[in-house]
Amino acid sequence: MACEYCSTSYSKEQIIEGSKKHLCETCSYLEDMINNFVINTHPIYVIDLTKKFLSICPIFNEGKIISANSARIDLSGYDEEKIIKKITNKLELNDTKYLDKKSIAMITNHLMGHLFDNVREIITDNPKGYLLSFLKLLEYNIHITMAAVSWLNRGEKAFKIEEITDNFSRTVVQSLDLQKKYNSSFNSIYKEWENVLALDKQAFQYGIEIINYYSERVPESNKKLNDDKFGELIATVRAIFFILNVRDIASEGLLSENQLIIDKEGLLRVNQKIDHDYFSDFYVDAMINRRKVSISNVISKQFDQVCQKYIGVDLDGVQKIGHDLLRTYKNSDEFLIGSISYFKLLFMELLNIPVEASERLLALFMNDQDTLEFAVSTTEREYRPLRKCLIPIKNDIIACPVSLLSYAATALYLDIIENSLPESSFKRELFKITSQLHEEFEKEVANSLKTTFKDALIKYNVRKENEIPFHYKKGYVTLSGQIDVLILVQGKLFVIECKDNPYKYTAKAISNELNKFRKVSKGSYQFKLRNKINDIKENWDSVISYLGVADPHSVEKHEPIGLFVVDSFSASALEEELVYPVVLFSGLRNYIYERLIT
Repeated sequence: MACEYCSTSYSKEQIIEGSKKHLCETCSYLEDMINNFVINTHPIYVIDLTKKFLSICPIFNEGKIISANSARIDLSGYDEEKIIKKITNKLELNDTKYLDKKSIAMITNHLMGHLFDNVREIITDNPKGYLLSFLKLLEYNIHITMAAVSWLNRGEKAFKIEEITDNFSRTVVQSLDLQKKYNSSFNSIYKEWENVLALDKQAFQYGIEIINYYSERVPESNKKLNDDKFGELIATVRAIFFILNVRDIASEGLLSENQLIIDKEGLLRVNQKIDHDYFSDFYVDAMINRRKVSISNVISKQFDQVCQKYIGVDLDGVQKIGHDLLRTYKNSDEFLIGSISYFKLLFMELLNIPVEASERLLALFMNDQDTLEFAVSTTEREYRPLRKCLIPIKNDIIACPVSLLSYAATALYLDIIENSLPESSFKRELFKITSQLHEEFEKEVANSLKTTFKDALIKYNVRKENEIPFHYKKGYVTLSGQIDVLILVQGKLFVIECKDNPYKYTAKAISNELNKFRKVSKGSYQFKLRNKINDIKENWDSVISYLGVADPHSVEKHEPIGLFVVDSFSASALEEELVYPVVLFSGLRNYIYERLIT
């Protein structure tokens, strides 16, 4: 913890040790705020989460099952439902319906406007203290989420619950583990708990943006923590994002009816079209059996070259940031406090890189946003703190939880390999590499099918031109587009389009993905696959011969079976009325087996 005003021996060599004995006035001010304000907000969030968890399932701790009335565990007296009901009742909006996008947008904007005013009023006691507290809440939210997800993915035999150091996280995983062993409703319980954490993660990120903006526009104050006000602030921020989430679901008809309802009590809701238990079973199975992605050395070296060009470190260096931060500060400060120069030197020391590379890397994490764009959907925001976590708090001094910066570095790594960065020259060059990862997915799909269906004839990455020879004449068939995988098994021909899209978790992103698979208009996924299937039917003998059948007439001509395969959970796989269905990679073999029977 240091800045250039903290110590006369401010240098790269001593940056890891920091200079806690020589803190300047601003760094000391922030450290005192963390020790006397922020640290006291953590128990409030844990108690609040305990209440929410108990509303989902009993707690199992130290061999005992604890079941309680969750409504009694309410330190602050606030939750997001109470916040919303208070406003809708005041505005006399009870028992109303909104049936189109315009009216849904107008009413949700109106409600969120009131909540924004509430946030501004609440934080006046200690605006910077609340800002730092929400950064810490976000960091803890990611920690407990990772504990649950890691346990689910690795399984109870490989995951050692007793090694979880955080008491609440360990208790939650122990409780989930008990439910998984003895409760047939485990999947619904797990999904509901994950929904709580996911909403908080998104709500806190938007809340940090709002609090950061208002903290610069209200008088400075450093009052002691008021538990009730902090509880109200958490609930208000949750309410804002809950409204955004419901808005997207209702506007887009995301597995629901296209209408927003404010019921007689004043609560916002939508009528879902899908059973929660069915959705949860599908989701948990997909997460447990999801495809493990690996990057070949050839592709990894290409990533390294582009990363070196734009951010001054290779791909492994990006991963190394998070690992080295946690290793270096394992038993040290929970917050890193210092100037931009401090963080520049920190990256130089951790990664052994020159100052120019450190500056480029630092720019990816710096959050210098001085305006606030009002959110109109749950679309991921450019300045979300899980990407831009280094926020100047006071006099250009940054305070950031160590783990939050580590998570942001991991997120940067994922954004690079998934090509999810904001539009830039960096992103455009990465596209050339990530397209090769798509080809790797096609190859993996083909190899998986070869292993399962021993006698099948399979081709993958079938080019649009100069690939399929005509059977009765010279030349080649011209397709309307490249075909990812063709498989002929037991006389049935399957045309498979592979989509290795990143996992979608916001309502808006899920809706956008669904629409891509639903649309049948020109240029859509369905339209393109239909054209390829038509190409195959028009050139049946040539395609069958290309697959390796000596006599194409030996295979009865039929309508090829078209489908999309995705490598991770996608809500589109639950859609039953698509022209061509979406199938998870983990369920592809079973899907083909079923089609062979019918």
